[in-house]
Amino acid sequence: MKKIHTFWQKSRGVVVLWGVITFLQVAVLFGVDQFLRPPSLTQGDDAGFAQAAGASRPDVPAGAVRYTYSPDNQYAAYTTAGNELVIVGTAGEIFRDTVGRVTYFQWLGESHSLVYFIGGRNLSGYIFHVNAPKPTHMYTWYGSGREVEHIYFSPYLEFLYLEMRNGERSEVYKYDAVDGITRLPLGDVRLTSIDYDDKRDVMTLRTAEGEVWRYERDRLYRPDGTEVRQSQPVRPRRAHGADVPKKE
Repeated sequence: MKKIHTFWQKSRGVVVLWGVITFLQVAVLFGVDQFLRPPSLTQGDDAGFAQAAGASRPDVPAGAVRYTYSPDNQYAAYTTAGNELVIVGTAGEIFRDTVGRVTYFQWLGESHSLVYFIGGRNLSGYIFHVNAPKPTHMYTWYGSGREVEHIYFSPYLEFLYLEMRNGERSEVYKYDAVDGITRLPLGDVRLTSIDYDDKRDVMTLRTAEGEVWRYERDRLYRPDGTEVRQSQPVRPRRAHGADVPKKE
């Protein structure tokens, strides 16, 4: 009887140990499964997240003609039927002025800088930073017909590239705070696309004729690889006394 009792005690110990090991294995597998499982959001959680995200976004009035939010949603710019440009942040209004007809505006990445253009008899470009006291005037192009197609900018905003359409002709300008505006000497071409590598500051320009031009290090190269040389920077003609255009 003593041997049977000892055998039973040993067997029970083995069973208990096996049970503990099995429980730990199941627990580990369950934990791994929960770790690998995609997080699930209930409708209430998702709605709460959307509401929290929307709460920090500045309001734009329903009567705004056009508007655009900064990429981080901290600021918004909009125009009114009275030709006002208004810039607001989460803490309230930052800028308001009757500037004229805004034909194009774009936030420059996370910089909280807005580029905008005023059209009419002429086209004038400005840059406004939310911490600046007033906008910076980039340039005025004289004569109607120019339209901004797109703006490309370097990561630290050392310079901007402005793609414009002037009738059937495409124009590309480079702007920086030191040299101002410089036009790329493309001649009479019509561009179909521009690819800009902001890491290397290289532009690849494709024309309607299937040509591929390249611009890098302030030099323009033809499709055959030859450089377009110029004796001095090509800038738009500037009229006297009209550096800052009148409001229209």
